[in-house]
Amino acid sequence: MHKTSLPLALSTAMFLLFAGPGAAQSGLGWARFTDPELGYRIEVPLDLYEPAGAATASGIRNFSAVDGSGQLSIFGAPNTDGLSIAQLQEAVAASGQIENVTYRASGNSWFVLSGYDTDENGNQLVVYTKFLFNRDRSAFSAFEISYPEVERGRYHSIVTRIEKSLRAPGVI
Repeated sequence: MHKTSLPLALSTAMFLLFAGPGAAQSGLGWARFTDPELGYRIEVPLDLYEPAGAATASGIRNFSAVDGSGQLSIFGAPNTDGLSIAQLQEAVAASGQIENVTYRASGNSWFVLSGYDTDENGNQLVVYTKFLFNRDRSAFSAFEISYPEVERGRYHSIVTRIEKSLRAPGVI
């Protein structure tokens, strides 16, 4: 787990208020989590990550790597401040969530930030986060994953599957 917590970063942006997601199995080792309030969904590799307690009061669902080498967080929220994609991307980038942002990309309904952070043992971690807005931009879904930089090759297909499974919230 990297040193800046996800809830701290997002409270800086001040937009999280939603119910925690529920889970349904969707293939060996993977589970589909669907948020009952916002209606977004995402798949999580439960053979690599285990739930780290219940969803937080703001609905963030945290998972710890089974081997202790990283974390995965999934979340969504109404866009109560009416932020644009660029504004939310800047708020997340400025939050310190990713110590050294080295990659940014965005489209009409999404953005990605990636870079590096350091865990409590001094190991370099890759941190990757994606936010996906619904059609009217009234809400978003997102995930953040961190893993050891030395295992980048192993995690490429995992991050790709998580990213492709992420679905935007329904219109709220």
